[in-house]
Amino acid sequence: MSRPTFAELYCARHGLEPDAYLPTVFRRALYPHTRLVVTWLRLMDSDYFAADYDLVQAAGRIRSLRDYAGDAVEFNHHPANQGVLRRVLRLRVSVRRLRALIRTTLPGRDSASPFPPSPTTSAPP
Repeated sequence: MSRPTFAELYCARHGLEPDAYLPTVFRRALYPHTRLVVTWLRLMDSDYFAADYDLVQAAGRIRSLRDYAGDAVEFNHHPANQGVLRRVLRLRVSVRRLRALIRTTLPGRDSASPFPPSPTTSAPP
């Protein structure tokens, strides 16, 4: 029997239907200041958050924190993840916030994680 995915565990832990995974985790992984302008950004460009949704969907399929490393690297180099709004103002999903959600949801921790320890040990709100 294979281990459950992050999305399966997250939904079970928070009492969510599987369809609620993507919008819920997307919102929780956003930088806090980005939450204030999500609607405006979507009105300006309906595909603005395409790279972010790709990352959250990919994270939902992982079974260990180690599996997240490649997804995070791809996100950082995603062609849609360029420009002042995304790079400088950080109007996007936070790789670290998503990693914290994964870390607090998946059982155990990968001792060989390619990520340095997070500066905070608490999960994002």
